[in-house]
Amino acid sequence: MTALPPPGGSDRAWGVIREEYARLQSVSVDYGIMERADSVFVVPAQFAWDDVGSWRSIERVLPRVPQGNAVCGNFVGIDARGLVVQAEKALVAAVCVSDLVIVESDGAILICAKDRAQDVRKVVAELKARDLDRYL
Repeated sequence: MTALPPPGGSDRAWGVIREEYARLQSVSVDYGIMERADSVFVVPAQFAWDDVGSWRSIERVLPRVPQGNAVCGNFVGIDARGLVVQAEKALVAAVCVSDLVIVESDGAILICAKDRAQDVRKVVAELKARDLDRYL
């Protein structure tokens, strides 16, 4: 399986989206948009919904491969179980590990225990403190 194609079908479009996203203030949709809106209309609908705000929730939407791994990208697992893997360019190979989040993107690799995924914000803070924003 390969990584998802860039939006708009080009690397340039993907780059613009990353740049603009990096400039956005980190606030919830409820606070940033809904609470400030003068006119809001609601349309009843029935559809599947998942608030994709964590690696655990992303795990629920990624395709499953053998041994219960949720994978997007190139992955080889040997005795590797319960992984969430996102690989944009590089092959991720895992041997005899379980319950991890592994993300490869733009020259950076994140590996963390799934039950500590909320602590990724500490990595983000450390990268900012070290002026390593290019990895965000």
